[in-house]
Amino acid sequence: MKMPMMKCGHTAQGVNEKDQPVCVICFGIVPGATEVDIQPSLIGRIAVCACGNSEPSDTGLPFFQYLGEGSGEATNLCECGFYDTAHTKEGVARHVDPRTVIETGHCKGFRPKGANRTDQYYCGCRGWD
Repeated sequence: MKMPMMKCGHTAQGVNEKDQPVCVICFGIVPGATEVDIQPSLIGRIAVCACGNSEPSDTGLPFFQYLGEGSGEATNLCECGFYDTAHTKEGVARHVDPRTVIETGHCKGFRPKGANRTDQYYCGCRGWD
């Protein structure tokens, strides 16, 4: 069964109790882990593993994550390295330190990181178990 792209940017790796696709990497952490997204064009894009191996971007690659224009990373991750939720009182309300990254001085205000030229995947370089 071919899994769809999720709004977090990953290809879904599993299903929930209702047999709906879900990103098990981002579930409960990143918005969009349970929302199916429109398949972006991957023509000409390259996916890179943390070890440096690369392949043409393809949703069939293990743990594939699209990082291009309109992806969750491009729109929800700030240039400071924190997600948009870390910039709002509502987003940090349940944390041990309920101050926003703006209040702590880590960021002056949310600025979307924007699209990456490459995507990510895992080639198996560190094993599968």
